[in-house]
Amino acid sequence: WVEDTALDLLAGVFPGATIHRSFEYFVPDPQSATPQTDPASFTKRVEADGLIVVDDVALIVEVKAVALSPGARAGVGRKLQEKLRDIVTKAAVQAERLRERILTDRQLRLNDGEWLDVSGIREVHTIAVSLEDLSGVSTATALLVQAGVLSPGGIPWTVSLHDLRIICDLVDRPAELLLYLRRRTHPEATQKYLAVDELDLYLHFLELGLYVEPDPHRTAEALPWSGQPSVADLRRYAAQHRELIESRTDPLDAWYAARFDPEAPPAPKPVWVGDPALLQLVDDLAAMRRAGWLSTAAVMMEGNAHAQRRFGRQARDLSRMVKEDGQQHSCTRITIDTAGNPVVIAWACCGRGETLGEVREQLEGYLSAKKHQVQAHRAALMIFDTAGTTLLELLFDNREPGSDPDLDEAAQRLFALDKAKHIPPSKATRRKKSSARRRK
Repeated sequence: WVEDTALDLLAGVFPGATIHRSFEYFVPDPQSATPQTDPASFTKRVEADGLIVVDDVALIVEVKAVALSPGARAGVGRKLQEKLRDIVTKAAVQAERLRERILTDRQLRLNDGEWLDVSGIREVHTIAVSLEDLSGVSTATALLVQAGVLSPGGIPWTVSLHDLRIICDLVDRPAELLLYLRRRTHPEATQKYLAVDELDLYLHFLELGLYVEPDPHRTAEALPWSGQPSVADLRRYAAQHRELIESRTDPLDAWYAARFDPEAPPAPKPVWVGDPALLQLVDDLAAMRRAGWLSTAAVMMEGNAHAQRRFGRQARDLSRMVKEDGQQHSCTRITIDTAGNPVVIAWACCGRGETLGEVREQLEGYLSAKKHQVQAHRAALMIFDTAGTTLLELLFDNREPGSDPDLDEAAQRLFALDKAKHIPPSKATRRKKSSARRRK
């Protein structure tokens, strides 16, 4: 029941997702006399509770319906650790096992002899769902790592079924939950933010972003052409400190009371705070559901308040140039996601008299060349009508970065990277200068 309920809740957030429930698959047998490297030769059969595939994102769901013993509830260290291992550690280990096979093999051999193709997956998140309410424990992720309950790599989102239900009730857009997963499981976020209640963390995310300053040195490594980190970036990163998130659930309580208590006063639903024009674009991408819609929406929502406004109005800015000369105009931006991966995002407005097919044919090659030039993990280009009001198409390229002689040649004809600007992900209140430019 817990497995089905958890998967049903997440399926409601990601309409159109492919849901795989309680399936068995094969992994390498560590006891085998010879190393098993080919999925066809794997002999150890294991089980997964759930796998959700939406766009190029996979959500691995592992469920544990273990209850805390009286001793564990009383805070007896040994008994609490034993139960946490039963609930948290086992779920994380099982999820990590599936995650490794997805990213390494790109296919899963199922128990019934069928093969599950996961070659298009580029982002994997693990969710450990417990029936037990672990408030004050599951939120202290950094402490769980220190105690050996969790491994530092591949940190899962550990959440009770009760909190998962409420969070799914609050989500208005699929990209919101994907962004929360990115930030909630960020290794440094687990050290910076401390809360007693998972809902306090989520409500902080809705209002303030649950943001962690990116490591300037890692950013410079991801974008080597951007130069050395600035003194200001280094100071901001060094100035971060642990934050205790106090109770933020009063608006949530009032909203639920207004829904279920006829005598309660009206109360607004807590919502993600973002630029209205950007949110409309995110909704348009979700309605279109072309390849790349989810990750493209999430990375634009990662921008700071200034970047969000630019992202939301970019097409209209281009349309003014189209109005002046009737020509096609486009703009390209390079940013990084929460994990520090480079991402290319571009906008284009059709010129007067141009068909969508003509514009698509002109820009598909450019997008691939720009992605290759940046060595980005993903690249997306949104095509709008001449007025910049209607999203017509989304071009997307998520091929893994690597060498390609043809793309090397095409990239040499593009604008030099050291002339470009990048916009790092940031919290809603931060301001950072950025510049727009026409495609070259």
